[in-house]
Amino acid sequence: MPRYNQPWEFDPDHRESLFPLSNPCNPSYDLVPPYVNPMFFALLASTVVFTVIAVVQRVRREKT
Repeated sequence: MPRYNQPWEFDPDHRESLFPLSNPCNPSYDLVPPYVNPMFFALLASTVVFTVIAVVQRVRREKT
């Protein structure tokens, strides 16, 4: 039975996810472009690395 006056049924196999980023429109098409996931994880990793570098430099600067 359709919900919210929509003409289609909800398919629980096609859910959005955060890891990896995904928002399927149907079984053969994802609304998240394929280049987004590698870019997202590269930016996430670089954020972690740069945060660690900043903390290490701050600690070294406070010791002197």
